[in-house]
Amino acid sequence: MEITIDKTYKYINGGFFTVIAADLDSVSIYRVGGGLVKKVEKELFVENFVRADIPDEFLQGVFSIEDNAPIVGWSNPNQLWNGWAQPAIELKALLRFCNLTEADLVKSDLGYRVKGSDCLDSEFIQCTISGFEDHFYTDGWCWHDDTPEDPKERAELIAKILEEDQ
Repeated sequence: MEITIDKTYKYINGGFFTVIAADLDSVSIYRVGGGLVKKVEKELFVENFVRADIPDEFLQGVFSIEDNAPIVGWSNPNQLWNGWAQPAIELKALLRFCNLTEADLVKSDLGYRVKGSDCLDSEFIQCTISGFEDHFYTDGWCWHDDTPEDPKERAELIAKILEEDQ
């Protein structure tokens, strides 16, 4: 595989990375949207990364914070906060998240405010995603993108979580 500097590669377990240096033994990369530079053995890079362009549209996926149960949302791989996903989620998913984390949800001028521990005190701003207005997003949270790569697995997991939200 030819490794190109300043090009984007997708890690087989998820996430987009930019190559900033490569030599005979290693490749230096950082997560698109921010993050620390990591040096990876060239052999491991070739086995675990593929050249990929970052999609411009919002994609439906599965997201979580730390050990909390996953929720369904929409995310654009081009719009990251310090390397982390910034999903827009429906109100019922936001309510589920608050129930799981024992946080309070308070109506605000911009949408809703989640009040809990220090790390959970944030404004969720109302936005429109794929023509639907009742979505909310915040930045500054470390959302993990837990979306399976396999389309069938992705659809099954999303359907399962949405069923739990009913």
